[in-house]
Parts: sequence; structure tokens; C-alpha cells
Amino acid sequence: MRSSPPTGHVVAQRNLAHYGDRVSFLHARGADLPPTPRFDLIVSVGVLQFIPEPKPVVDAAFAALVPGGRFFVWLYAREGTLLYRAALGTLRTIGRTVPHTALAALVRVLDVPLAIYMRLCRRLPLPLRDYLVNVLARFTPEKRRLVIYDPAEPDACPLPFPGRSRAAAARQRVH
Repeated sequence: MRSSPPTGHVVAQRNLAHYGDRVSFLHARGADLPPTPRFDLIVSVGVLQFIPEPKPVVDAAFAALVPGGRFFVWLYAREGTLLYRAALGTLRTIGRTVPHTALAALVRVLDVPLAIYMRLCRRLPLPLRDYLVNVLARFTPEKRRLVIYDPAEPDACPLPFPGRSRAAAARQRVH
């Protein structure tokens, strides 16, 4: 059986545990956000573009915010990700057929051209430049490889990527 890295909300909880009861989390489907308790911050990273009808999710998020609260949204498709998504579809196909150790080795190999591309992005206006320079470049190589591994391992990422049905993605979601 394959061991998968933890999902994003698990990592966030672990990384912010030292704040104790000052930080709380709710992992739920967007349209099912309860109006109480109210939230200071709601984060949606790379999710809304995969939801067929995002308006109920956005409405629920704003209804769940405290006055002056913030709703942070990042859409992958905004930065010209066609090539990235095509490569990811291929990587996910491979991820379905190889054991964890082989996929982890492939991720290490893929990290090399990614590191080179990130350096090029510092000098050239390439696709995904903002994300790569301002976010991913700040990660340690180990954490960067987890960013590659997570969506490459089809059972670890609950999003409907090419070749994965929305029903399969819905079954994978953790509540």
C-alpha cells in the first residue's frame, strides 16, 4: 500500500499548532460552510476553477466571514497554466501505475528542471512566474518536491484533473 503525503489542511494544522486555540480550522465543502462560527480568514488555493458552479461557494464564504474578514482566492488558470496542466495530466497517469518509491524518484528528477525554470523566471516573464518566484522559490527543496508529489499521486489530491472523474474526486474529499 502506498503512503501519501498529508493533504494541505493537515499540513496547515501541523504548521500552526503552536498558536494553540488562537487558530482553528474547518475542512468542508465550500457550499457547506456554516454561517457560524464566523471566520476571520477563508482560503481557497487552486480550487474554485474546478467547481462547475462556484457562485454558491463564494456566497457561502462571504456569509461565513466576520465583518472585515478576508476571503483569499488563488486561481491557477490565471497565469497561463495550459502547459502545466497538460504535464500534470501525464504525471498523474504515471502516478497511478508506479509505486510510491518510483514516483518519489521521478519527483526528484522533475525537481531539477523546475529549479532551473524558477531561476529563469527571476529574469524572464515566463508562465507561472509570480507563483514560482514569490511562493515556490521560498520552499525548501523537500517541501517543493511535496508540491510536485501531491497532485502527481492521484489518490492524494481530491481535485478532478484530466482523466479523473468528478465522482472519484468527490469520494476522495475528507470532511
